[in-house]
Amino acid sequence: MRVGGAERVTLAEARAIIDEYVRALAKGDFGDAVKAAGACRNELMRRHHGRQVASLATLTAHIRQGAGMKQLAYAKARWSSDDEEVLRRYARGFVAGRYPSARQAAALCQREIEQRESTDPRRGVLRRTRYGYYAKLLELARDMNLPYIHRAWTPAERRVLNRYARRLFAGTYRYTRDAAAECAVELAKVGRHVRTPNSRPRPPRSTRAVYHELTVIAAKSRLPRYKAHWTRPELDILERYARATAQGKYGHWNEAAAAAMKELRELYVGKGTGIRPARLAGHRASDAEQQIRVLARGLNLGGPRMRYWTRPEERILRKWVKVYHEGHRPGKRGPIRAFSEGLRDELRSAGFARVLSACSYRLIEERRKVYRVAYPPPRRWMPTEDKVADSWARWYDRHRRTHRLEPYKAATEGLQEDLAKIGSDRSLCACGLRLLKRHRLLHGLA
Repeated sequence: MRVGGAERVTLAEARAIIDEYVRALAKGDFGDAVKAAGACRNELMRRHHGRQVASLATLTAHIRQGAGMKQLAYAKARWSSDDEEVLRRYARGFVAGRYPSARQAAALCQREIEQRESTDPRRGVLRRTRYGYYAKLLELARDMNLPYIHRAWTPAERRVLNRYARRLFAGTYRYTRDAAAECAVELAKVGRHVRTPNSRPRPPRSTRAVYHELTVIAAKSRLPRYKAHWTRPELDILERYARATAQGKYGHWNEAAAAAMKELRELYVGKGTGIRPARLAGHRASDAEQQIRVLARGLNLGGPRMRYWTRPEERILRKWVKVYHEGHRPGKRGPIRAFSEGLRDELRSAGFARVLSACSYRLIEERRKVYRVAYPPPRRWMPTEDKVADSWARWYDRHRRTHRLEPYKAATEGLQEDLAKIGSDRSLCACGLRLLKRHRLLHGLA
């Protein structure tokens, strides 16, 4: 199979390698199916150099499906008696106060167990995650009557939190998580000199705890969030680009915004502007585009003018229409974007500004007129095709909330590959639409 000009590794060619990693997953060489799929994809890329391989989500789905069909359960990494003895030792040390936090004790415990497993040839190395050690150590510590402790914020910590909350509202940080990351570093310096009743140094606050507390302060203060106000030098630059867009020098607002942001960044690093870079760290190209639109509307400039294609542009267009027609493959996604970008770049080098959507539209329309191309009538889906689509619709229904697998993309690509096996050449877009329709029918929706 060929996709976007490059030959693609079919599922039949990759089946042997996938089965190998299915067995490795069941044996416990990998912690989960995602890690096994990553290693499988690297192996496929190494063996089939220069050919496209399936996505990580698709390989993850096939590895999990293969494990289920072979009735191979994932390795549950049960703790042996020797491992539990090491864990209990570190749990007792954490309860006694020899370690500042459970995560540090879990890291040391993981290092000791993995070193022992690597030197003992009789033991199979079973890779567990850091969180697995942490959860098991906390479970053993709770059995040793470790109390649930809620650490109250000290006045010194409160002062630091309030200062970063004011910076958040003043616009120094665009997001709360950015403020929480720097606030946690400063809180660690403040808490370094604070001792517990056991004369132990307090463990540092986690970024997650700081983020939660900053969110609570922001909700209680009810202050308006900083909206990235523009200064006069910035507005002068944006107004100039708004006028240029209205005069037709830019084909779209986002192109003017990208050029404006490039000039604004040069303004930020310049000297003697009186603008603090930290205050303007939150500006993005989308903010510049929105402000350019507001200025154009306030000055009654109008939007980008609709410009007819000139004769030099038409000559370049006809050349790319011929290239597009010769390289076009019906039902395949991807070529139109590549050819549209080539047309746009050549137009720009000749001094003409056209957006990508305008280039795509003209390529399709001109090819239809010059070569008298008529789109074929839609083909009805056969019962055999719907049977394959129903199986992938059920898989999509089971995994559609597991976002890290990209379920819609994985199901659509898998449906296209399975249809290719039975001789059906359906486009990726058609597979996606049919998948959603069959999924609605599963729930009784028309």
